[in-house]
Amino acid sequence: MKTEEVHAAVVAAPGRTVDAAALRAFVTEHKGALYAPAAVRVLDAVPLTPVGRPDRALLRATAAEGR
Repeated sequence: MKTEEVHAAVVAAPGRTVDAAALRAFVTEHKGALYAPAAVRVLDAVPLTPVGRPDRALLRATAAEGR
């Protein structure tokens, strides 16, 4: 049986850093543990498709690499 996991791709605001543990705690507190990301990837920018939409296939592929 396959299970699904939540993965987060985060782009930090200029001059800010991302604290993965704090992000998980925030999501757990506000949405519940089921929605807390199993992995947090910090990106320089969200990859876009040629038409300017977020490239979900590329994001899924990078999430799969981390497993």
